[in-house]
This record gives sequence, C-alpha cells and structure tokens, in this order.
Amino acid sequence: RVPAGTVTAVLLAGLAVIVGLAAGLLLGRRPPAGPGLALGPDTALLAGGLVAAGVSRATSGGWAVIMAIASYLALGAFAAHHRAHPGMALVAVGLGSNLVVVAVDDGMPVRNLAAGTVDGLHHGLSTSDHLRGLADIVSVPVLHTMASAGDLVIAAGAAVAAFAWLAVPAHGPAHAGPPAHAGPP
Repeated sequence: RVPAGTVTAVLLAGLAVIVGLAAGLLLGRRPPAGPGLALGPDTALLAGGLVAAGVSRATSGGWAVIMAIASYLALGAFAAHHRAHPGMALVAVGLGSNLVVVAVDDGMPVRNLAAGTVDGLHHGLSTSDHLRGLADIVSVPVLHTMASAGDLVIAAGAAVAAFAWLAVPAHGPAHAGPPAHAGPP
C-alpha cells in the first residue's frame, strides 16, 4: 500500500501527466520545437516547493506541517505565475485546497488510517478535524491509497497542462486528412 499524502499526490499527478501526454500524442500532437526549458526565478519556486514537500515527509511534529505549508505556497506561487497556461489554474486551486486543510487541521487527515500521526503530516481522520470533506478521503484503487479533492484537482490540471504543452502540427492533427475544398480554384 502507498501511504496517503505527498507520495500519493505526486504519483497521481505523474500518472495524470502521462495520460495527458499519451492523449495528445495519440491525437497527433507533438512536443514543441524550439529552445528547451528556460530557468528563471519561478524555477526556484518549483524546486523549493518540491524540496519542502520532501522535507515535510522526513520531519515530525509542527515542522512537518510548516514545511508542507511552505511547499504548497511555493508550488502554488509557481502555478499562479503560470496560470495563463492551460491547466495551471487548476493546479493552483488544488494546492490551495490542500494548503487550507493542512493549516486548519494541523496536518492532512486521512480516512481509514489508524489514529495518530503517520509521518508528522498525516493523521487519522477524526471528528475533531474541521475540513473532513477536503481531506484524504477519496479512494484511489490503482494506487491502493486515499487522496484529497485537492490532489484530484492537481492531477486534472497536470493532465490538461501536459496535453496542452504538446503542439498541434502546422498541418493539423495527423488523422485530419486533406483540407476540404470549397469549390473550383
């Protein structure tokens, strides 16, 4: 079984990116030509968010929650900065949802998890949690774990972003065939 939380969100988003890319490739889209990924200040937000997410899993107590909040803020700022790109606004909303739950419930509550804290960030869902509807309560059978509504919104945004990243060839999708002829030349 995969533990709930950050690992699940990353796996779910990774699967969503694969699905988005596969759908785009099957529909004739291709990776864009041109220069590679440009590194800039927003790349530092992305890297910082990913590092903070990893640290939140390795720490305990209040530090895990603080690091998770820091990661949601950095990744959310990255997604908000790129909100004009398809799917990134969804990623920002999902991150915001998870941030609010972690901040209000002092960690992420998880359905079907024994009482207590698993990794400093995740704890069993209880009646004392305030945002139970946004907690890790959605079963994800393919990963044998639970996910939050925010995780699902992040995954949807990641799939849309991956699909949209692929460019439509100048001659249109591969299956489109020749253009319709409107009449004599």
